[in-house]
Amino acid sequence: MRSRRTTSHGFTLIEAAFATVIVAVGVLSVMELFYAMATQNRQATRLTSAAMLATHIREICTTQPIVDPILGSSTFGPETGESLSSFDDIDDFNNASFNPAIDAQRNAIDEAGVFTQKISVVPVNSNNPGGNLAGGDIILGTYTGSVRVTVTILQRDGNLTKPVYSVNWIATRD
Repeated sequence: MRSRRTTSHGFTLIEAAFATVIVAVGVLSVMELFYAMATQNRQATRLTSAAMLATHIREICTTQPIVDPILGSSTFGPETGESLSSFDDIDDFNNASFNPAIDAQRNAIDEAGVFTQKISVVPVNSNNPGGNLAGGDIILGTYTGSVRVTVTILQRDGNLTKPVYSVNWIATRD
C-alpha cells in the first residue's frame, strides 16, 4: 500500500508574521516620508510668504528718494506728523514695524497677521557699502548719498516670535 503525501499550499504562521512585519515597516516608512514632506512644504510656504512680504517693502522703497524731497537731510526718519500713508522717502521707514504686514500699495494684509515686517535704514559710505553695520562709524542721520535698508520678517508662532527671513540692499541716489 502506498502512502500518499499531502503538501501544504498555505503560509505557515512564521511566514505570515514575517510578511506582516515587512508590510508594517514599509507603511511606517511611507508615513514618515509624508510627514517629512508636509513639514518641508509648510516651511517652504512660510519662507515664500516672508520673501514676498520683504519684496513689498522693497517695491515701496524703489520709487522713493533717500531723504525728504522738501526738507532734505535735516531729519532722519519720519518727519513730524508723517504716517505710513505719507512716508515720502526711504529714511522715513527707519525703525518701522508693520503688523499685520503691508503690501506694495501700503495696505494691511490681514491674512498675514502672524508676520511682522521690521525695517532698518542706516547710512553707508558709497565707497564702502559693507561698512557701518551694527555699531558702525557713520552717525544715524548723516547724509552720505547711500543707505542700507534691512527688512526682517518675523513670524508669531504661539507665544514665540522668531525671525523667518531677512534681506538687505543698498539704495544710492545722487
